[in-house]
Amino acid sequence: MLVLWAQMAYLSAIKKYAKILTGFLLAALTAVGACLLLLWLGVPPLTGAFLGSTLGYFLLMVLYLQELVNFYPAGRMSLVVLFPYLDKYKSLIAIGFSTALGLFAHNFVFWFSDYKITVIQHMIYCMKYDVACFYASLTIVPYLVIFVVALEVNFYKAYRKYFDTVLYGGTLTDIQNENREMGRTLFRELAHVFELQFFVEVLCVTFLGNFLQASGFDREMLIIFRYLCMGYCFYVLVKSLIILFLYFDERRGALLLSGLFVALSAGLSVLTLPFGIEAYGLGFLLGGAVTAVVGLLLLKRYLGRLEYQVFCRQPLFYEEPQRIFRQLAAYVETKDARVFANHKKKEKKQPPEDGGKGEDLDP
Repeated sequence: MLVLWAQMAYLSAIKKYAKILTGFLLAALTAVGACLLLLWLGVPPLTGAFLGSTLGYFLLMVLYLQELVNFYPAGRMSLVVLFPYLDKYKSLIAIGFSTALGLFAHNFVFWFSDYKITVIQHMIYCMKYDVACFYASLTIVPYLVIFVVALEVNFYKAYRKYFDTVLYGGTLTDIQNENREMGRTLFRELAHVFELQFFVEVLCVTFLGNFLQASGFDREMLIIFRYLCMGYCFYVLVKSLIILFLYFDERRGALLLSGLFVALSAGLSVLTLPFGIEAYGLGFLLGGAVTAVVGLLLLKRYLGRLEYQVFCRQPLFYEEPQRIFRQLAAYVETKDARVFANHKKKEKKQPPEDGGKGEDLDP
């Protein structure tokens, strides 16, 4: 799965959405079919589920790898090729970490509540909260699809048109017109994604309760589930805004938004602890809602000053940062080149396998 996350990022960059979808379908069918076959052969259910899922993920990884090998040019492999970019784009590390931490920080808070359960030493969980959180997180699946096939695709067309106008001789009036059109497209697609996700969450909150009660949910878990469903609705909006900021290379805005989400999600969850278990999940909901509103205001302000950002905030003279990761990469590559050169020298010194006669035995 870790390999697949990286592969999907590269496939999305080259807009191979059809290949991503086809791969998912084939892998899902393979995983389900393998699970059923293993169950039929008498393999224990849990073992069969893990083996079938692993086979599906492996097939998906191979299919995606084939597409990447066909598209990206081959070259000499370096294990430290990423290191210079850690100096250049170090804020991306903080953005990614903060976004992930904001998604799970509220869970950490409730693992120290009165409802925590200790499995073994240093292994705890909050059953009432974690199970409700798991089911609520499944409700964002429609967003994962719609963001790629609708928002990102439609926005990218307007985004590309704007920057083509900038790069290929458009007048200032043309650039401003494309900016307004891109803004309209962006906020229209954001509204479409949020409306769809909100509709899904309302359906889940309204009709999914009976199914969950049959699977062991009590009243408190249902309340938490409803809070979290609406919280994830705002979370998808926050995640979309962070991605859109990165489209414009506005890493400061993305970092501010992801950091705010962490602080509010965790901080407001801590504030709900004294109000009892029926208030659990409300902190995540409020944190997502406030962050989404702030993010929309920041994005609108940024688009209003986009021409300034594009033309006036670029450095006149740019130098690649020479910091610790770039120096470490240069050191490792130098050592690697020496080892490679020594290996070549040893190969030249070895006598040929035909005893030095040099005869071509192949007719």
